[in-house]
Amino acid sequence: MEYHEAVDFLFDLRRFQVRPGIESAAALRSELGEPGDDIRFVQVAGSNGKGSTAKLTESVLREAGLSVGLYTSPHLETVNERIQVNGRPITDRAI
Repeated sequence: MEYHEAVDFLFDLRRFQVRPGIESAAALRSELGEPGDDIRFVQVAGSNGKGSTAKLTESVLREAGLSVGLYTSPHLETVNERIQVNGRPITDRAI
């Protein structure tokens, strides 16, 4: 799949209706064998300052020597910057 096709696919997912609750995520985790039980994460929520808070938290954790993934939305220039690993946006190929 080419980069532009992958981006189109990802944005097309928005047409699916959101179902409140955790049942879908719980079913997926169960199907995948409960991955991530040992993964620690921080979720930033609220009305204002989420991007700044997430980026600051990511920076502090990296300075502490941890490997950090960051997902933010929306992107400013390219969709790649939405997903970062240790401060670097993922590549076109990874998309």
